[in-house]
Amino acid sequence: ARLFPGRGEHESVHAQPDWDKIHRELARVGVTLKLLHGEYVDACRAKGETAMGYDRFCKTYQRHVLVIGAASRVGHKAGQTVEVDWSGKTMQLTDPVTGATTRVYLFVATLPFSRYSFAWPTLDMKQDTWLRANVAMFEWFGGSVPRIVPDNLKAGVIKHPAEGEVVLNDAYRELAAHYSAAVLPGRVKKPKDKPSVEGTVGNVATAVIAALRNQRFATLPELRAAVYERVTEYNARPFQKRAGSRLTVFEAEEKPLLRPLPQVPFEISQWFYGRKVQRNGHVVFERNFYSVPYENIGRSVDLRITDTMLEVFAGDQRLTSHLLAPAGVINEYRTHDSDLPDRPRYQQMDPQRAREWAGRIGENTTVVVNRIFESVPVDEQGLGAALAVLRMTRRYSATRVEAAAGIALESPRPFAAIRASAADPGVEPGPDRQTRSMVRTVGPRGICRVCPRRRLLRGRHPMSRLDAETKRKLREMGVPALVDAFDIQDEGLTIGLVFEERIKLAVDDAHAAFTHSKVEGLIRRAGLRYPNADLRRVDLLEQRGLDRGVIAQLGTRQFIQRHMNVVFQGFTGSGKSYLGSALAKQACQHQYRAHYIRMPDLEETWATAKDKPAGREKWSRKYSTFTLLVIDEWLLDRPTDDVRSMLLELLERRYDATSTVFCTQYAKKDWHQRLGGGVHADAIMDRIVHNTLWIETGDVNMREHTAAAAG
Repeated sequence: ARLFPGRGEHESVHAQPDWDKIHRELARVGVTLKLLHGEYVDACRAKGETAMGYDRFCKTYQRHVLVIGAASRVGHKAGQTVEVDWSGKTMQLTDPVTGATTRVYLFVATLPFSRYSFAWPTLDMKQDTWLRANVAMFEWFGGSVPRIVPDNLKAGVIKHPAEGEVVLNDAYRELAAHYSAAVLPGRVKKPKDKPSVEGTVGNVATAVIAALRNQRFATLPELRAAVYERVTEYNARPFQKRAGSRLTVFEAEEKPLLRPLPQVPFEISQWFYGRKVQRNGHVVFERNFYSVPYENIGRSVDLRITDTMLEVFAGDQRLTSHLLAPAGVINEYRTHDSDLPDRPRYQQMDPQRAREWAGRIGENTTVVVNRIFESVPVDEQGLGAALAVLRMTRRYSATRVEAAAGIALESPRPFAAIRASAADPGVEPGPDRQTRSMVRTVGPRGICRVCPRRRLLRGRHPMSRLDAETKRKLREMGVPALVDAFDIQDEGLTIGLVFEERIKLAVDDAHAAFTHSKVEGLIRRAGLRYPNADLRRVDLLEQRGLDRGVIAQLGTRQFIQRHMNVVFQGFTGSGKSYLGSALAKQACQHQYRAHYIRMPDLEETWATAKDKPAGREKWSRKYSTFTLLVIDEWLLDRPTDDVRSMLLELLERRYDATSTVFCTQYAKKDWHQRLGGGVHADAIMDRIVHNTLWIETGDVNMREHTAAAAG
């Protein structure tokens, strides 16, 4: 250096980027050296400077950080398969006024042969959005393929056992049939079954999400247009290790082999199962009412909802259809005359019909009703009081009401007197407690014996009405059921009840409503496979070898109080799942927290929990606190080491504190071997077998029996 100053030193002719900034940018989602090199080249061109090549760019950056990458290729046939998935990386919309952000998800699809890709931003990952994304995908490609390979998402796949038939939901199956395609989901936890789209998801994070990271979008159409532009540029980008690009290979080799799209576009639909037809011959959807042929009253039906139509199905039979009520409309009735029975239609009660009803009871009742109408300026004002008299025939016989009306006509206030007279033991024996209290409360000339200083207003106790402010306060306190109970009493015009009896009746009604609502909620949240299962309706007890006394004992819930377990063991189709669901429902009806889950689903929720903060601890706490846990398909698959550890921890927490029901095809002697035969198997068996009721469900195939009975 002293002999030849400056030798070996030179200044690069290439513009040098800010390497610290490059390093920071690489930490952001989807950003790669390739993307940053492209942005660097564009900046050099704008400034008229010389840019270094990609190879030199990478080698120079290696002084700051080491990047290791690996890639693999899988051979595919053209026009045969499309792989679809949701991108784990998301985008966002920004409200220009408030600055609030909304998460946006990316649906990604790839044709494995050409790697031609499609991305579609959405606001959610619901089933109808998933279907719309698939429709948009086929329109982007300009044709369809025979096979669709998705993940095992709940929006498309209901059940994917390790061995057996894949069960799709009805809407996704309809979409596949419309495009003449088969849905072949990848195996559970096997992302390499769809490697092309998995790789494309990462590339899209770079080509779309990272490329648009500095832009702000206010609306979904605006964002969608930008995403389409970036995807188009991504497809046109040349391959690094083979000739052409995704677009050229697709146009030249794959697009001619795609199946043409159907002439009629696919109609997006959603299915809602198990909706009961009400006694008025209508089924409820989104607080609107749609008629169903009256022969199906009380039956459970399925609803198929499209953007404009509602269709009602009973199994595979289509019963009727209606135009869907507009969004925001509630309590609207849509009725086909053909769905109603051939008899006089329902008519609103009016004074004329009230007089006709009174005439059918007797002359005295007619006079009482006429006097009620004569005492008010407008007939409709007296309609409630008249109906209160007429509806007494639901509690007492018409003869007794007519006799009471005759006695009441001698009183200056016949309305109050008729109800007291109807309850008088001298008119007809056997008055109930409520009516006797009514007689005690109403004195002569309408004087109230509870507060004698005040007269009854039209036969009512002065405290029979709650003012609006009191009702508001009760609702604010969280007891709306009590308010409703008082309203029901008002509608029935319950006169003559002392204050304590009115409170007791109202609380009884409110508590009954509360209990019913709580039980319905417990059953709904239990996730039963057979929500209508009932221990009282178990068929073929003798043929299946079931002990009627044991089944009756299970219905008493004593095994829950003693923290005992139950095992239903039998062949496929022998009714194990039904019995497990029936036990869980029985527990819910006694206000115990119960839950039904299949063993494969239990394993899946356990695997998913590890990706969440404190997920497995929360999972263990959740499943260990159910008073009754029903595990169906127990030991159907051999558990892994991780699953065995989970089962040991779960059963340890539940031991001698709660009850567990196991539904399995395997006898007790096979359990140890199915559990792996080691220390974990010993520990798991020890926590099950010593306090368990074992019930064999026999070898009668109940599915075959039910199908034969239905045929």
